[in-house]
Amino acid sequence: MALAALAVIYHRKMEEEEDTLQDEWGEAFLRYPQAVPRWLPRWIPYAHREGRWSWQGIAASKEWKTVLWVFVAMVVLYVREEWRQEHELFVGRHSIKHAVFIGLSILLMATDGILELIRYRAKRLAQARS
Repeated sequence: MALAALAVIYHRKMEEEEDTLQDEWGEAFLRYPQAVPRWLPRWIPYAHREGRWSWQGIAASKEWKTVLWVFVAMVVLYVREEWRQEHELFVGRHSIKHAVFIGLSILLMATDGILELIRYRAKRLAQARS
């Protein structure tokens, strides 16, 4: 079930990124989806490769958000399993670890929310000025 949810969510994200790439690369990108499968990697490198990988590309495509939310999901699964096994949290030898994981997850979620709010407000401000 989780794999199906990931496929649905990531499919939407891939479509957004393809639209961005289409706008950025134009005609050169139209050949790419025809030659490269969306879900499974190719053994043979794409022949018409242009551009290079960069951290700026990761930031622009918001892939850091994927890493953030995967971490949060892993913490949720870890805490759930700890709760199922021990029937308590924040007690005993793992209490500091539990607090750090949960605190870091809350901080990451809050950071994502704040950054999205800033982006949303900047977008609205730009639209109001146009």
